[in-house]
Formats: sequence, structure tokens, C-alpha cells
Amino acid sequence: MTQAVEKYAEEFAAEIRHFQEYVDRGYQTNNEELKELCHILSRLLRYGEECPDIGTETDVEAPEISQEALKQRILARFPSFGIYNKCDPIEEPLGQAHATLGDAADDIYDIYQDLGDSRWYIENGQVELGLWNAKLLFGHWARHAIDLKGYLHRRIYDW
Repeated sequence: MTQAVEKYAEEFAAEIRHFQEYVDRGYQTNNEELKELCHILSRLLRYGEECPDIGTETDVEAPEISQEALKQRILARFPSFGIYNKCDPIEEPLGQAHATLGDAADDIYDIYQDLGDSRWYIENGQVELGLWNAKLLFGHWARHAIDLKGYLHRRIYDW
């Protein structure tokens, strides 16, 4: 592994930590704090898009965290984050997409959960596995990050 990849992994793990620390402290229901979350999500998405394809043969399991406890913590810290409308932007025929529902708290949960393992791997010497995990789950956690950014944008800038 190159030094550039190691540096990238350290920076990605630091950004994941920043996201998790934001979630763990909750927010104060003001636009500046919501904007901070949007900026964090943008940086996570950039790291995810640039994540190198690295194979791994390591078979290490990240420690289990209580999914229910994490969900309850997120709901307690973001009580005003709720359900929102969304639709598939490329569903055919265009203009007739079916609306579905998104859940902002669930978006946070999924991003936290998916990237938490990647961070743990990177910080515990399994850099290749951490990057592989982030890349493998990118389609899932990135969709939640993009949907959450849309929800936050509407809350911040709706007029």
C-alpha cells in the first residue's frame, strides 16, 4: 500500500470520526449546525467517490455495536428529524415517478453504521479492509447521505 493511500485512509477515518462526533453530540436545532452536517456529508461523499479499489483477504470482524442503542441515541439527539418525501430521479416514464418516504434519522443511522466499521478497521491497522468496506457499501450509505442532504437543504433554505 502506498503512503498516499495510507494518508487518504487516515483523512477518511478522521472525517468519519467528525461525523460520528457530530451525531453523538446532537445538534441545537439551528441552521448553522444543520449546515455543518451538510458540509460533513459532502466531505464524506467526496471521500467515498475517490475511494480506491483495494482488495483484501483479511477476515477481521469489527466489534458489534448495539443497533437498537444507536437508533435510540440518534432519535434522542435529532428529535425533529422526521419522514420526508422522495422519488427516484430516473424512474421511467419521467414525470410519473412514484413518491416514496425517506427517514432522516434512519439516514443518519445507516451512514453511522456503515462507515463506523470502516473507521474501526482503518484505525486498528486494517486499512485495506476499511477502504474495501467503505467502497463496497458506498451505494448504500451514499444514497442515504444524498437524500439527507436534500432534506437538510429544504429545512435550511426553504422559503
